[in-house]
Amino acid sequence: MIGPIAAGVILDLVDFATLGPIGLWAGLVLGGAAGYLLATGMGVRHDRRLGYALAAGAYCTLPFTAYLPAATLLGALIRLREKDPVAAEPELPASERPAIPAAYESRWDDD
Repeated sequence: MIGPIAAGVILDLVDFATLGPIGLWAGLVLGGAAGYLLATGMGVRHDRRLGYALAAGAYCTLPFTAYLPAATLLGALIRLREKDPVAAEPELPASERPAIPAAYESRWDDD
């Protein structure tokens, strides 16, 4: 699976490749294809992939977006807002935690 930051970088590279007048027609086609493939790689449901493809195609068609990595920034914001799966786990009560064996055992009857 591909993450949102990597998907944003790839989409920004496609946007940069469609810089200038070629972006008016190729941006929609190449950006749409890249958006669909990226949505597939990110595990987006099949019925939502077309919407992602249209948004990516529109983004690559817009003028003056080639020099602004907006897709990468959006991916970074999405990654920051995701909950950390490790931190989201509830803490176990003390009675259910696994016991940690002691590395040193003291002996009081050393005589």
